[in-house]
Amino acid sequence: MILGRIRHDQIMIPLTFFMMILLAGISHGEGTDMGAADLPQDYFLEGVGEIERLATNEIVINDRLFILSPSTVFNTPTMKNAPRSWFHEGNIVRYFVNKNREIKSLWLIKKK
Repeated sequence: MILGRIRHDQIMIPLTFFMMILLAGISHGEGTDMGAADLPQDYFLEGVGEIERLATNEIVINDRLFILSPSTVFNTPTMKNAPRSWFHEGNIVRYFVNKNREIKSLWLIKKK
């Protein structure tokens, strides 16, 4: 039998290498609208959390108050520049801040 002549490591090493490459591509956001390449250089990932309050120029996420930048962009996984009206208390969001700790980009992850 041909497989009887192939050592276990001759299969597992290339397979492991292939899986590492595949997983590295997935973990860097390939194929999503939320990849790091889509964000300007001055954006920093702050976190993920639940909207507790959303006002005109500020938002509370997980008991933390943030100022919304005048140029805050609201997004969903399928639509950039989504209407702000789609974001409500109880929604789960991912948020990015600028160097002044103002939210610059808000991504809707899960609706309430």
